[in-house]
Amino acid sequence: MFTDTDQPCFRQIRHFSAFWAFLSMTIKTAVIFVGLCVPFFLGTIWAIVDVAQRDFGTGGKKALWWVVASVPFVGFIVYLLFGFRKGKKTGLTI
Repeated sequence: MFTDTDQPCFRQIRHFSAFWAFLSMTIKTAVIFVGLCVPFFLGTIWAIVDVAQRDFGTGGKKALWWVVASVPFVGFIVYLLFGFRKGKKTGLTI
């Protein structure tokens, strides 16, 4: 037989409260994660846009720097250190 706490509705409540306990414990972790990821994401977006605005001589070189800049977390750092100065800024007019 079921005891009171083994019935399905009590098990759901127990799992639900455990979920909220887990969620509240990981809010600090989520804030740290977002705080670390947002700068890298913005750097990646900046690098991709910067590659689009520069002339690297050939389409193949530009495509290569686009791929490098698109690699999450490290691509924009590699582009900033090595590719940023190789391209010439084109005179884009809007």
